[in-house]
Amino acid sequence: MTQTRVDNVNVTTTDKPTSASAKIIPDCLEHVFQYLDTADKGRSAQVCRLWKETCYRKSVWKRVVAKISLSRMSDDVLRSIHERGIRKLRISEHRNNLEWVTRRFQSLQGLDISGCQYTRDETLLKAFRREMRDMRELNFSYCTGVTDLGVSSAVEKCPNLETLILQGCSNVHLNDATKWSLNHCKRLQTLTMAWCKQLNISSFRGLCDKEKEETLIQLKHLSLKDCDHVCDVCLTYISDHLKTLESLNISFCISVTDEGLEAVAKGLPKLTVLKLQAVDNISSNGLRHVANRCTGLNILTLDFVIG
Repeated sequence: MTQTRVDNVNVTTTDKPTSASAKIIPDCLEHVFQYLDTADKGRSAQVCRLWKETCYRKSVWKRVVAKISLSRMSDDVLRSIHERGIRKLRISEHRNNLEWVTRRFQSLQGLDISGCQYTRDETLLKAFRREMRDMRELNFSYCTGVTDLGVSSAVEKCPNLETLILQGCSNVHLNDATKWSLNHCKRLQTLTMAWCKQLNISSFRGLCDKEKEETLIQLKHLSLKDCDHVCDVCLTYISDHLKTLESLNISFCISVTDEGLEAVAKGLPKLTVLKLQAVDNISSNGLRHVANRCTGLNILTLDFVIG
């Protein structure tokens, strides 16, 4: 029997399960441990051998997103995360050694490097050298050093991608290479490009061409918040091609008028969420089209609309 100290609390660890825990079926413990936060999982593993063995089951950690900093991360810690079956990582800082992670976690499902401002295209080119078919979510928010070259190289290696978040990537404007990569992600459902200031009509041409087989037919959620150059022509093009959209955020898009709103109302019959905060150039006429045609709308946000 050993005694350890965790958060100023003495915890007794025994090699044999206590009489109470011995009566609990490990599968039941496993189910309970799945809902504990990461710190409590670690504390539970110190109770007894039965609890420790149960806590080390991969199913206990399948919902966990490991938050790590590669600049202070040892290989032993990464090995421990991998052994627990954790498949989603949130990386707060890295020293351009992202390849170290993608090489070790070959079945990674989610990678979040949002806010890593020193990320460059070269970083992503090295990290995504091989195909990652299990990857479902990529978050490159506010990686201002990343351009279309890095995004397209990453997306191309993730054919089963479902969510792509590029919020605040001010140097991404969806060139032909990026659109080609996106068009081959048949499962893509969420595309977030808020604060991507370089988006314009050329960014959307070719992204969703109904005459081609390679189209984003599954896209359901699109955010273009605070994209200054998204205008009525952009919305008309989107409405004509992305018929599966259920959620659209064009808040703070100052170039949108009633004409664009009418196109949205006519072309997006499945829309349930429409966000229009601070879209100053729309009026009651545009909103009337939305009210008459978007019968399935559940959320309509109009904060700061003065028209």
